[in-house]
Amino acid sequence: MSTKTKTRKIELKEPFKIGETEIRELVLRRPTPGDLRGLAVSQLANMDADTFYEFLPRIISPAMTEDQVIEHLDLADLVKTMAAVSEFLQGK
Repeated sequence: MSTKTKTRKIELKEPFKIGETEIRELVLRRPTPGDLRGLAVSQLANMDADTFYEFLPRIISPAMTEDQVIEHLDLADLVKTMAAVSEFLQGK
């Protein structure tokens, strides 16, 4: 049985609203190979922002579109989510 973390909770430094819903945290789930379809893992490993904008909606909760990620996610919070994804890619 795997002991790898299945999800990571990201407390947002800068909460935001989508509609009437206030978003204070994001939950990232461990990506599957299918979540990487059409993306270069090397771009995720290099923390390419455009690649992350496309990738994050595939693995975050609450559900958000790529445009919502770009519009609402603060840079510091984006970097925290990138670090969490990097840990997933490293098998942590």
